[in-house]
Amino acid sequence: MRFAKTGLPTFDWRKDLLPLFLFLVLPLLCFPELFFKDYTLFQADLTWKDFPLRVYAAEVWLSGHVPLWNPYVLSGFPMLAEALAGVLYPLIFIFALPIPAYRAFTIFITIHFTLAAAFTYFLVRVQGLGRSSATLAGLSFGFGGFLMAQIINLNIMVGAAWLPLVLGAFILALRTQRPLIAILGGVPLALQILGAQPQIVFYTIILLLAYGLFKSGEVITHPSRPSSPLREIAKIWGFLGLLLGVGLLLGAPQWLPTWELQRLSVRSAGLTYEKMIDYSLPPVQWLTLALPSMFGNNVVSSYRGASANFEETYVYAGILPLILAFLSWRARPRSEVIFLWAVLVVAAILSMGGYTSLYWPVQYLPGFTLFRVPARWLMLVNFSLAMLAAWGMDAFVRRPGSRRLRIGLLILWVGVAVSILLIWLLRGPLAQGLQNLPLEKDMRNALSLGLQRGLFEVGTFKDLMFLNQMAWWLMPSIALVTRLGLSVALLMAYSARRLSRSAFIVGAVVLTAVDMVLAGGSAVNQVTEASYWDNLSAGARYVMEAQKQNAGRLFAIVDGNENMVPGLGQYLPSIYHVYAASGHKSPLQLRRYSTITNLDNEFLSLSLTGTRYLLTQEFFEVASHVPIRLVHRGDDHWYVYENLEALPRAFVVHQAVAAASGEEALNILQSEGFDPHTTVVLETDTPGPLFATTPEPENEEVVITRDDPAFVEIEANLTSDGYLILADNDYPGWQVYVDGQANTITPANYFARAVYLEAGEHVVQFVYQPISFRLGLVLAVIGVVIIITAVWSTYVHAGVRKSAIP
Repeated sequence: MRFAKTGLPTFDWRKDLLPLFLFLVLPLLCFPELFFKDYTLFQADLTWKDFPLRVYAAEVWLSGHVPLWNPYVLSGFPMLAEALAGVLYPLIFIFALPIPAYRAFTIFITIHFTLAAAFTYFLVRVQGLGRSSATLAGLSFGFGGFLMAQIINLNIMVGAAWLPLVLGAFILALRTQRPLIAILGGVPLALQILGAQPQIVFYTIILLLAYGLFKSGEVITHPSRPSSPLREIAKIWGFLGLLLGVGLLLGAPQWLPTWELQRLSVRSAGLTYEKMIDYSLPPVQWLTLALPSMFGNNVVSSYRGASANFEETYVYAGILPLILAFLSWRARPRSEVIFLWAVLVVAAILSMGGYTSLYWPVQYLPGFTLFRVPARWLMLVNFSLAMLAAWGMDAFVRRPGSRRLRIGLLILWVGVAVSILLIWLLRGPLAQGLQNLPLEKDMRNALSLGLQRGLFEVGTFKDLMFLNQMAWWLMPSIALVTRLGLSVALLMAYSARRLSRSAFIVGAVVLTAVDMVLAGGSAVNQVTEASYWDNLSAGARYVMEAQKQNAGRLFAIVDGNENMVPGLGQYLPSIYHVYAASGHKSPLQLRRYSTITNLDNEFLSLSLTGTRYLLTQEFFEVASHVPIRLVHRGDDHWYVYENLEALPRAFVVHQAVAAASGEEALNILQSEGFDPHTTVVLETDTPGPLFATTPEPENEEVVITRDDPAFVEIEANLTSDGYLILADNDYPGWQVYVDGQANTITPANYFARAVYLEAGEHVVQFVYQPISFRLGLVLAVIGVVIIITAVWSTYVHAGVRKSAIP
């Protein structure tokens, strides 16, 4: 790459546009069904949370409000604070376009493959490598196994896409020695914060800190060390401080509410080591670097890996990029290559988590106890391999290699082909022998099934446009032998001067692109007809109609992708405006609400949360003394049961008891004889009036007259003093006004809200105005001011000074 006199890189758009166009078009080949048919992605978390939350957030934005609160799930939940929703992420505007929601979903997902590839391309070019190297790296990371599999965890995939741009901005700032570049580098970091799970942001910051340490060490150990190394090191950390500072300021409207939620969530105390190592990468899974889907995947067969989730263990970077990554060792005089190899090794060790004793000290490092699934370090494994492939490509193009290298490549291919043949012939005895390996049972079983079946399994890709005709080529054993053979042939031909440089580059890009398409996309991600999103059960429609007459909440008892939409499970009530006490059990689920919904006394849980309707596919006989009755039995085998003792969402009681702590309140609620229909437990150090014997008055009325996501208005007519209870989660930021005057919300029944009212008619308004969000906006404005000031001082002010010089 050429650099202008300013030190900034220059791009020739006539030449750089072609790779970018390739990145834009490739998603169409990866997911042709999504673009050329009425199909949608749908599996797991995409159905449970990603689709409904983003559709609902766009709806709220279009109404002119910020999606701060979701009243439809979990008895009310701080939607903005749940980072997986990404309600402040700018690209959520795609869901506001006048197109079907499933089309918006497709565009939102696939555009991030293009962005990841383009940002990787930018990073490689910033490091001074050629377009061919940058294109190869973009394909390997942007369409690699990590991003492809993590579609299921969409906020992880979205966050990973921004990683190369954040690091590229830091490297460019150091190269050009321009503070403005570091300041502008805070923008992609902020976008990552706004759209990603915090775990991915955490890993990105660790990578930035590691690079800062690496460059500092380079200053100290470099033979031509500057006369003032401390000054150079200070510059490195100054640039990093600017990038992180601006990024955190701009991202404050997201991370501040998320931090507030974390302190009140089930993860407030962090994780134990046993929980931290959940979903560690079993070492046997490294075979998928060369044999994608050897252990099955979500499309061709049930997943048979040693870990429970395919999406957390898939790390395919392409066969040719993998070979070139190893060839990057020829470029080791460049310090960046050493750094990438170090990142690769460390990330690989961390990804194995509990399978290696080296992970044990991690629990004592700050921040690590907040996250589980060590296998997500595979993001940096895939990233490092892609970047090393770029360096390997650059080195190989410049110095094609010797006869010795060609012989080694040929031996590699022959050895792999013969090994595959022997495994096929000896798969029976081999399976027996594998049982004696000193491996954990799960890994032995996975390896045995993988070698016996997975390697030679011909998948069926029903209704897929291209893949069904290429099922044989997608068999892991055939895929490895053919793709490795083509890669070796290409490298040997160029090394022997049988191919021109341009022909080799075109061949390498085409082979890698085809490889990534066949190893990802619809081959590993389930798609189905878009009508999937409208497949509500008769029971769900019954509840929707019933709620128009009675505001009682729904609790969905449902599992499995095929039942999630019909049963309005997880976050799906959001897009149908169904009030539910159920929802996605996020790692940041409110701790108190989780306790309430898991009480031993299930009827008490249902009553306290105002749950009137149970929607399930399970038919059960109800004893006569149980206050639950079957009210709907559909031909589609969905049943609706009504809880006859459900409390309304808003109601008044005239008996109250005080509790000094949450634990005491919980004990009172579960005590024998306690009746939540007549009595409220108030959790306060300075209780207001408490009524212990006042009989419940008749002819009182409590009506919710306005119900917006962050605003609830209630008209109450009391014949005597009492407490108005709103059975929504009590949460910082909610304020109450009684007849236009600010009043006090008292925590009630361990999780809900209460306000004291005197006898008479009142208008009560609950308003959600979180300080964390408003403070975040102030910090974001400061970040914007810093950027504007930096741009002005760099260009406008400098230009004025220059023109003033005679």
